Amino acid sequence: ADTERTSPQDGVLPYEELVAALADRCSSRVPLTPGRARDLATTLRMLADRLTIPRQQDGRWAA
Repeated sequence: ADTERTSPQDGVLPYEELVAALADRCSSRVPLTPGRARDLATTLRMLADRLTIPRQQDGRWAA
């Protein structure tokens, strides 16, 4: 793409228009219905059961 050329609207580069359009269409939030929340909680619980946290090796490093 030619980034040196400006668009006729307010001197905005085409790249900036693309970024603005993508930002308008993309959301960082996803609606979470009660059913999906239950599924997520079940998955997280299942993964947490598999998780092992290593024990502290040396007491000198304890906070």
